[in-house]
Amino acid sequence: MNRPWMWLRSASFAYAFFALAHAAGMLAPSAGPAEDQVVAVMREFRFVSMGLGRSIWSFYWGFAWLLVATLLVLSALLWIVAERSQREGRADRPIVATLLAGAVVIAAFSWAYLFPAPGIVSTLAVVFLAAALRTA
Repeated sequence: MNRPWMWLRSASFAYAFFALAHAAGMLAPSAGPAEDQVVAVMREFRFVSMGLGRSIWSFYWGFAWLLVATLLVLSALLWIVAERSQREGRADRPIVATLLAGAVVIAAFSWAYLFPAPGIVSTLAVVFLAAALRTA
């Protein structure tokens, strides 16, 4: 694939898959009593942050949905850049380079703090974006 837009679309699909898989995992049924106990403690521990009462669970749940939203926006942005790259060619190289740098960080955090599946998908996105930059 010598066309950067194809690599950019591949990265877009990777991040869309990551987002949907993450959302599905969040909505999956409980893994059992041990998980239920942890969630109960997270919901019970409350504190005030910036004047609002929150629980550890609300932060966990909120950041999980924030990740889904961010990944979907990233997927859409990559799709738009892919479309532009068909017309603009090399003009989008700085955007692709910036997205690649962010993708490297996302992959590193995925491997460090999540599970193998997000690490693999994030690493694929890095490969796709590197290929898009190389072929642009």
